[in-house]
Amino acid sequence: MRNPRGPRWWSLTASEVYAFMDPADAASLREEIHFQDRHRFDHLPSGVIHADLFKDNVLLDGDNIAGFIDFYYACNDILLYDVAIAVNDWARTLARLMASAPVPCWQATSPCGR
Repeated sequence: MRNPRGPRWWSLTASEVYAFMDPADAASLREEIHFQDRHRFDHLPSGVIHADLFKDNVLLDGDNIAGFIDFYYACNDILLYDVAIAVNDWARTLARLMASAPVPCWQATSPCGR
């Protein structure tokens, strides 16, 4: 099954809210949806994805991921989609963790630090 929250859904949903948006914001959203529709990145690896990897759908055991729940939106799409959702949702947590990590540790593991 293709992603039910993919480009077609974006266009349909956006068309329902344009009338409530500032004209400049609506134009920007139209342009972005058009851009995304032209550049779907179909050349990237794809397969079955969770498609809803928000923090509340990830089970933790201490600092380790123990499992995932809520597979309602599972579908076939670009694998990076799951990464994008997780990073977007976990950004505050990741930023806090990254800010507390020692810089020498990052430099030792980063290609930029070598």
